[in-house]
Amino acid sequence: MNTLTAGQHNLIYPFWGIDGDYRDWFPENELYLVSAASLWSSKRKKFIKRSYPLPRNRMFLDCGGYSFFSKYSKYPFTPDEYFRLVSHNYYGYGPLIWASMDYPCEDTINRGNLLSNNDRIMATVDYLKYFTRKDFRGLLPVIQGYTIPERLLCFEKILQFGLQKPYMAIGSLCACNSIKMIDDIILTLGKFAVANMPSFRGFHLFGVKLDWLSYARESRQYVFSIDTSAWRYFGAKSGKIFPNRNEEQSRFFGYRERFRLLASTN
Repeated sequence: MNTLTAGQHNLIYPFWGIDGDYRDWFPENELYLVSAASLWSSKRKKFIKRSYPLPRNRMFLDCGGYSFFSKYSKYPFTPDEYFRLVSHNYYGYGPLIWASMDYPCEDTINRGNLLSNNDRIMATVDYLKYFTRKDFRGLLPVIQGYTIPERLLCFEKILQFGLQKPYMAIGSLCACNSIKMIDDIILTLGKFAVANMPSFRGFHLFGVKLDWLSYARESRQYVFSIDTSAWRYFGAKSGKIFPNRNEEQSRFFGYRERFRLLASTN
């Protein structure tokens, strides 16, 4: 995944979001996103190991910020605890990619002690400083904010402190008011990245709607991957687990074919 350069590819890689509380089937040769929220035990107040094997060498670990702030208005764990989840101390070896802890900036998110988006952006950058010092492979910086100027501010701060990576993520997209708003954000940040980062390879889009693929044209060149967390294809149906594996597999393959069709349309 590290050999492509923004503007030189038409591929967008999907990370299929999977639930941490249920999984006994993994489609072969696919990439996965697992949220730290699904690995956290609120009763035990710690991360717990699941009984099923996670496909670690194809796994993207998300910090679960949206879920945790929606429920607790904060992270219920320390950065050190999250890093132990990421590192070999927990898994034996780390995931392929892991997102830095960040502060979501959607208007509707529970804000705790950090009310303004500027404060949340600076806290996001502080987390990234902390994890960058750990120098552990696969770290993914997250660009936070809600408006385009806020997101540019976050990006500028990441560059100011030398925290940028060739592969970065754009957060807080699932609450955007329109597909055009999402596309404008990607275009603006993509052009900024190309102008200021010779090593830039592309963005991961957190929670982007599948409809964006039908809309996007120019912005595609700046996107390396997306995840399916906003599509709700995996794990739950009307609040219940799929009753059998055949239904789950059928739903997965249906979504995969739709993604491949949209992702290949220029």
